[in-house]
Amino acid sequence: MIFAAAGLAFSAISAYGQYRTGQARNAAAIGQAQGLERQAEFARFQGRQAALSHKQEANDQLQAILENLARSSAVAAAGNVDAFTGSADGVKRRIMKYGGRNVIKATENARITELMGRFQANQYLFQATQVRLAGKELKRQGKLSALTTIAMGVASFGQTGGFGFGGSTGT
Repeated sequence: MIFAAAGLAFSAISAYGQYRTGQARNAAAIGQAQGLERQAEFARFQGRQAALSHKQEANDQLQAILENLARSSAVAAAGNVDAFTGSADGVKRRIMKYGGRNVIKATENARITELMGRFQANQYLFQATQVRLAGKELKRQGKLSALTTIAMGVASFGQTGGFGFGGSTGT
């Protein structure tokens, strides 16, 4: 009878350990998920930061276009040429054409970079969700293992006559 009770006590201790292991694994998964969420925030921030540098590039291109237009108008006017006709106008059109392409390219690069940052952030958030779900499953498995261990301990206790009937010591 003493051995049966000791077996039941060991089953209870083992079950408690399994339950706590499930809780610990869930806590670790939650920590990992929180880390992934921080990475998502950082990826989003990096995307916005990189996009700002491209936007600055676009602004610099616009500034260069304005300076070049003003310069060509000033040079044409200084040479007694109408700044809005002929070769002076052709120079301005080329300035607008090539400078405009650079502005568009920099603006699109800013959009693409920001979208890439958002995409990366969403990947981290998806991983965080998966890790949280896995943690919940680990916790559930810990509880189930603990209950199974308790049930097996109780059954073993009963089979050895621990409840006062049946078992090998029963009459």
